[in-house]
Amino acid sequence: MSNIRLAAPHFQDFDLTPDPISPEFTMLNWHDTKSKYTFGPHQISDGLLRIMALTTLFLLPKESLPSVLIIDEP
Repeated sequence: MSNIRLAAPHFQDFDLTPDPISPEFTMLNWHDTKSKYTFGPHQISDGLLRIMALTTLFLLPKESLPSVLIIDEP
């Protein structure tokens, strides 16, 4: 989380609760430091969504990464 906070100081944490109707799906919800509400992915900028995705990818353990990784237009 601290890596994401470098780009978005207001970011507090993810809320990765599985969907009660379809438990195989999880919505990428998140919390802001200045609010008690839970926000959805539609309530954040595209740029910050990309930062979250790339940060998660680059911080995966080496053994979890594929042998080749291609990122097009991050």
